[in-house]
Amino acid sequence: MKDIRHILLTALVPALATATGKTVYTRMPKAIGAVYPYIYISDIYQEEVGPKTSYIYRLDVLIQIIYQDVDSLTGLFTDMNNVLSIVNNGSPFALTAQYKVMSCELNNSTTTEFQTETGTQNVGLIRLLFNIE
Repeated sequence: MKDIRHILLTALVPALATATGKTVYTRMPKAIGAVYPYIYISDIYQEEVGPKTSYIYRLDVLIQIIYQDVDSLTGLFTDMNNVLSIVNNGSPFALTAQYKVMSCELNNSTTTEFQTETGTQNVGLIRLLFNIE
C-alpha cells in the first residue's frame, strides 16, 4: 500500500487557498499565532481498492473553516461555498507524479459552534471524498 495523502495535500492546499483567499494549515496552528479565519485540513482517511496492478485510492478528507467571535455567519457560509467550488466530480486540480483525481464528491457538510478560553469559534465542517488513480 502506498500512502498518497502527501500527494493530495500538495495540490489541495493551494487549491483551497486560491478558492477562499484564506491561510490553509495541515497542522493545528498555535492559538497565539492563529489569524482568523483560517482553514485546517484535519483528517484524511485512505483506502486502497482494486487489483494490485492498478489501485484506486479513496481518500476521505475533513476540511474545517474556523472563524472566531463573529456576529454573522455570512463569511463562513461564503467560504464553505468557495471550498465546495472545487467539487465538480471531475479533476478539480492536477496531482504530481503519475496520479490523477478521478472524482471529487461532497460526503457531508455542517457547522458547529463552541466556546474556548479565547472566545467563540464557529466552524464549517466539510468532508470530501476523492477517488485517485
